[in-house]
Amino acid sequence: MKNSFLLLLLLFCSLSLSAQLRQLPYSQRFSVQSYGHSSAKTEALSLPFLDDFSLATTGLPENRNWINGGTRVSNTLSVNHPSLNVVSFDGQDAKGKPYNLENQFANGSADTLTSQAIDLSKNVTKDSLYLSFFWQAKGLGELPDTDDSLRLQFLTDGGIWRTVWKQIGDKRDKFTQVLLPIKANFYLHAGFRFRFQSFGRLSGNFDTWLLDYIYLNKNRSFNNTSVVDISARKAISPIIKGFNTMPLSHFLKNNSKFLADSIKTDVVNQNANNNFFKYKFTLIELGTGLVLQSFSETNDLAISKLTSRELRQKLALNTVAFNTKSVKLKSKFEVVTTDDNQLASTPNAIPGLNLRMNDTISSVTTLDNYYAYDDGSAEYSAGVNSRLARVALRYVFASPDAMTGLQFNFAQTIKSLEGQNLIIQVSANNGGKPGKVLYQKAVPISYTKDGFVEYPFDVAVPVKDTVFVGYLQLTDDEIAIGLDKNSTSVNKDLYYNLGLEWIQNSEIIGHLMLRPVIGGVIPTIVTATEPTIIQEEVTLFPNPVSDILRWNANRFTKVNLFDMMGKLLIDKEITENSLDISEITSGLYFVRLSNFTESVIKKVLIKK
Repeated sequence: MKNSFLLLLLLFCSLSLSAQLRQLPYSQRFSVQSYGHSSAKTEALSLPFLDDFSLATTGLPENRNWINGGTRVSNTLSVNHPSLNVVSFDGQDAKGKPYNLENQFANGSADTLTSQAIDLSKNVTKDSLYLSFFWQAKGLGELPDTDDSLRLQFLTDGGIWRTVWKQIGDKRDKFTQVLLPIKANFYLHAGFRFRFQSFGRLSGNFDTWLLDYIYLNKNRSFNNTSVVDISARKAISPIIKGFNTMPLSHFLKNNSKFLADSIKTDVVNQNANNNFFKYKFTLIELGTGLVLQSFSETNDLAISKLTSRELRQKLALNTVAFNTKSVKLKSKFEVVTTDDNQLASTPNAIPGLNLRMNDTISSVTTLDNYYAYDDGSAEYSAGVNSRLARVALRYVFASPDAMTGLQFNFAQTIKSLEGQNLIIQVSANNGGKPGKVLYQKAVPISYTKDGFVEYPFDVAVPVKDTVFVGYLQLTDDEIAIGLDKNSTSVNKDLYYNLGLEWIQNSEIIGHLMLRPVIGGVIPTIVTATEPTIIQEEVTLFPNPVSDILRWNANRFTKVNLFDMMGKLLIDKEITENSLDISEITSGLYFVRLSNFTESVIKKVLIKK
């Protein structure tokens, strides 16, 4: 549980005690095919039991193996996971709804994942039954604290759940494997189950736990830590240079410039011995089924024991032309192994299971009418908690065009802001920072099950190259925007403004999920009204001042005093047009006067 959030970026000048651009755990409503408990599985499973979640296609653990209580499956939230896909535990249900929005600090039992019944009635204690799994705290989510935990329980023949393993939070670590013996006779019954259960904060995607490669079988030992299995793993890198996707019309004007030189993924060897494999690569246009590129590795590639190996594939699409407005390009790596042909005599083999289930990984790139840095999945969120603060994301268009809208990925974290307004903004480039506002429009915040909400413009906005897209917020509540954290570098395209100046992000890693939409008819005149941040009509006096500072406007309800480094010195609600600064030392300071709709910032010299 977090009672204070991870602060990644201190601002030059805050507009309130905690005004800042910061990251928050991400909560979003997901569109899933099924969720919650399922009665579809009635027949008990038999050994061996293995699930690495690689076959989960709905974002949820498969019903044939599990009764799900809020967990989700993804391949983008973990770091160096054992195989394709992991299952995650946090403080929200499988549809992305926090368990408790009434009390943001409430904590307790959160997600659960319970196995379907497994028939152990024919087993005896000397069969050497072991359950193994890999766990990780945090990944790309939030690190659990010491009062958060993940536990594993076994179900006895008397219907009692017994805790056999527990891990507390506050442990940043790589994936760690756990092996647990099943020795007691009261576990050896036809309705045996095991369940994982997380405990932590319930108001959002807090306290992240990740599980992978859960394996239960007989004739194992405490040293039986590996399996004869090669698995695909990391998400395939983007096929577009500089973006995850871009408008098709812009791409086709110079596809050789924007097509990535190569794309990559990796494979991991679960075996304690060296292994060999080949692979196939295809790039397909899904609408027509046209194979745009294919490759088959003919030589055996070696992979060391319990290690990973990168696969990198060159791309070449110089002659491609699509007669449509939108295409979907599917890139696929298929690892060719002998995982489906294991002999019982092979050490660490699992005869009877087809371990090729995790040998294929693919991704789909949509070339349509928008730009995006993000990959569509949000592991975290980011936002500012100050009224009249502004956030902007820089895009450089590949071709002159007209913007027709903006797509936002809003995250419901701690508090629902559904229906509250913000002002979307498009700004011109001013020396590498946001400049003149070209377009703005008040729109309501909406949490959609599909992730993104699109706001169409009333008039198209012409853009030649560089443009900044973002928003002005009208509330002190945090407006959390999805943050795709599958990146290794600081996002230098992200800017924020708390009233004094635009500041370039210097610490947040990841892509804010704001997308400009293009393709409109360019108007002859484009105008916009700047936000109401008044600078000229308010006067401070005397200036310099030694004791009582006054001003000539009586409509303000709050005053703040900052030093030149942005440190807040005074934060006060006011009913009069004066402030006692007699205890403040000599120097140059900023004064901010504000109410619910206006803000003015002035310099004042204090001289004793």
